[in-house]
Amino acid sequence: MTGSTKNRPHPAILALALAAALSGCGKSGTAGKDSAGGDASYQLSESNGQSTLTVRSDKGTARIVSGTGDAALPAGLSLYPGATVTSSTRITGEAAARSTILSFDTPDMPAQVIAYYKAGARKAGYAVDAEVKAGTMEMLNGKHGKEGGFTLTANREGGKTVVSLLGSAGAQ
Repeated sequence: MTGSTKNRPHPAILALALAAALSGCGKSGTAGKDSAGGDASYQLSESNGQSTLTVRSDKGTARIVSGTGDAALPAGLSLYPGATVTSSTRITGEAAARSTILSFDTPDMPAQVIAYYKAGARKAGYAVDAEVKAGTMEMLNGKHGKEGGFTLTANREGGKTVVSLLGSAGAQ
């Protein structure tokens, strides 16, 4: 997705968030210095199959919630009927774009998934601006306003369709 970078999370916050997430089971601590030399800290909590990572620095706060619980969906879109969520992540922050990353499986064919989201996107006010079909993979891209949008990829693998749905919205 393209758009203004002024509302994106500071790269140092995201880097520290990812570093803390990859560091294992630590519940909280000081992640180090951000790119401006300020202190940054993190807190990691887990509950009901979901992990929440919060990173704070003088640049603001970023939160990443990940797991297989509630589906992280772009605004106005719904989970595909009968889908099995395999991963769901929401990324939010102060003065930052909201992002969603959702992965799910379905026994239905990619064309059915694309048709469902194409109709839902139009109903929700998205402009569908790209469709790609290559072999067993189909992709759909939609935009909403200046900064919002989504990209959906559906690929047939091993008797099921594996779907990735990435969404972005403007600043909160």
